[in-house]
Amino acid sequence: MYGLEYMTDGDINNEISASLASPSTFFPSLERFYLENCPNLKGWWRRDIVDKGKEATATSTIPLPSFPRLSFFSFWDCPKMTNWMPLFPNLEGLYMINTSWKPLEQTIEMKTMNTASTFPSSSSSPLSKLKDLHLREVQDLESLPEEWLKSLTSLKRC
Repeated sequence: MYGLEYMTDGDINNEISASLASPSTFFPSLERFYLENCPNLKGWWRRDIVDKGKEATATSTIPLPSFPRLSFFSFWDCPKMTNWMPLFPNLEGLYMINTSWKPLEQTIEMKTMNTASTFPSSSSSPLSKLKDLHLREVQDLESLPEEWLKSLTSLKRC
């Protein structure tokens, strides 16, 4: 999949608008997702929220698209991907190798803003169900942010 630059030609604003009517999910039964060897992949959506001049905080109370049953996500050799991914509220295993930290960071920060404004309980913290974390050759990452470490209450392997 060397030529793949975006997972969809659509834009995240359309996904968010659609999810206002009903929550938007990708592959509602998908439990494991391997996104590997996509050296030219830049992002999930061709046009991001920022492209339209809106701040990310403008969507802080809007339901974002998600993989509702995804428990394992392997993200390898996608070094150019730098913008948002759908949410994964039940993620238990995450492998990131030779990729950028930015797409996960943006997604988690959006989830954090969304959670803080709509679900103040700690049980819906980003990555709170994560048990297995594997990071290697991750660009732009020196250490995990302290506020994220607090939410990794289920982590067993790192």
